[in-house]
Amino acid sequence: MGNFTSKHKWGAFMAIVLTVISQLVQAQSGSTGSTFVHTGGEMGIFGQHNFMNGSGTISAGIIGSERQPAIGVYSFVNPNGSWVGATDQAFVDGYVRTYNSGAFTFPIGDNNKYRPAAVSASSAAAPTTAAYYGVDPGLATTSDLKGGTYGILPGGGPAFPTTSKAANVGVVDNVEYWDIDGTTPAKITLTWDTNTPINAMTGGNLNQLTIVGWDGTQWVNIPSTYDAIPLSLSTSASAFTGSPSSLTAGSITTSAAIVPGSYTVYTLAGAQPCNLTVTASASNTSVCPGGTATLGVAVSGNTGSVTYSWTGPNGFTSSLQNPSVTNIQASGDGNTAIYSVLVTDANSCTAVQTVAVAVQRPAVTISSNSPQCAGNTLSFSATSGMSSYSWTGPNGFASSQQNPSLPNATTAASGSYTLAVTNSTGCTASFVTSATIATQPSLTIAAGPSLTICSGQSTTLAVSGNNGSTITWTNSLGQTGTGTSIPFGPIQNLSTQPQSITYVVAATAGSCTDTKTVEVVINPAPVLQVVPSTAVYCAIEQISLSATATPNSATISWSRTPTTPGPSTGSGTGTVAVQQTLPAGNYVYSFTATGVNGCTSAVQNVPVTVQQ
Repeated sequence: MGNFTSKHKWGAFMAIVLTVISQLVQAQSGSTGSTFVHTGGEMGIFGQHNFMNGSGTISAGIIGSERQPAIGVYSFVNPNGSWVGATDQAFVDGYVRTYNSGAFTFPIGDNNKYRPAAVSASSAAAPTTAAYYGVDPGLATTSDLKGGTYGILPGGGPAFPTTSKAANVGVVDNVEYWDIDGTTPAKITLTWDTNTPINAMTGGNLNQLTIVGWDGTQWVNIPSTYDAIPLSLSTSASAFTGSPSSLTAGSITTSAAIVPGSYTVYTLAGAQPCNLTVTASASNTSVCPGGTATLGVAVSGNTGSVTYSWTGPNGFTSSLQNPSVTNIQASGDGNTAIYSVLVTDANSCTAVQTVAVAVQRPAVTISSNSPQCAGNTLSFSATSGMSSYSWTGPNGFASSQQNPSLPNATTAASGSYTLAVTNSTGCTASFVTSATIATQPSLTIAAGPSLTICSGQSTTLAVSGNNGSTITWTNSLGQTGTGTSIPFGPIQNLSTQPQSITYVVAATAGSCTDTKTVEVVINPAPVLQVVPSTAVYCAIEQISLSATATPNSATISWSRTPTTPGPSTGSGTGTVAVQQTLPAGNYVYSFTATGVNGCTSAVQNVPVTVQQ
């Protein structure tokens, strides 16, 4: 748009009502076409200002504020202070301040050019202030809305010549700059349009565009990225969602947050292209663990002197061009040690290169069949592919086998075992595993491996185990139990053949168990039948009782009380008949049957009465 000596023809009819505030109380002046905040004034905007329609006593269109110290300011006050509708015909020609805590776009311009800037953060306690100057920073003088021209701003000079710049700064924007002040760290975003010499600064490559700041003596490069947060140019909204950048319009943002007041002013520039090339190398690209190598880096395309920054595994660092590395170890769980070098030249150009050193660490997995019980075989295994194996362990154990074993192991074999291996490149490594040999418990069953009882009898199996072992048992009936005393019976065997129940008893100590089996045999008892079961006779009658046993091989025994007159006892097999003549009185005959297996039937008592 060019430079202007006057931005507006402000008529004599302009009436100014200005209230200067100190604690952000609204101060504003208005007239029938213009609004202006004078020296030291601050107009607070607590709602949304529409630049196209105006709001309150603030006129639509371009509104102004004092640029020279002490400046006048339009302040947008948190949380509702915002704006919409800024264009080349409607913006703030002067200074804008935000008290908002989030991101904010400043609706600022100069010389009929709307050129917003933005910050990613601010705060009520530490607000940020910004103004745009649409003139050559080497002149730093712009026109005054009230008429005439300001002196060098901000700060009264000297100016900011575009030829004073750091080595890594190319062509500097010669048509504009921004004054952005504040202490809240924030990313800063600047914009450009067709007036900005983008092509001259970048050669048509936006990747070469950067933000630069005046550090008091020269323009310095501030790493930046275009379209990092594309601005929506017509609103103060904190969500920057503008159109993608081109050579004729766009936005660029600092890569990191900076304190806005760190630089006097900001503008755009082309970054000096970097042609730095580096190649990293190592004297040994394959070593055993703990080996050594000399690293190196060749540099070309640099501007001036260079610096080196090496990093690598185990905290390795060096600032030498060709450092030596000792005790090389692989990175993480891999088989390679990776070393990286960062080279920086006098133009602040950087290049990174890496070099890999193969660490020939033998890769072996070892294991054992531990734990084992004393008397068992302890076995070890290792993956194949090594040139040699050397095992060592407790109690003088040594073996050169890949998979050795130790038969009839004792508790003295418990402990750590080390395997040293050598691979095909001559590199060695050691691996450790452990083994445990537990004492084998001994189980004792007092009854031995078998026990015989008669039907209906009860008994107890007494067991014991050493080494603090735990006793458990199961039987063929599905019953289980624990303890050193196993109760049994009574169980009736109603068959004619012996029946058996098998008990499996275990004594367990740690991972070791001694197991024994006991068979309990239940022999059947004879079945005895006596008739009659009770009787009454006269003194002159003969008593007649009959006892029959099954099986008929059983022996039947009988007795009588009282025992006189005799005989009062007798026995026989099969069927036994008792016939006696007795004097008057009360008698009891008792019968039992005993089988050839020694089992006896229950006693059957027959009461007999002999009457007078």
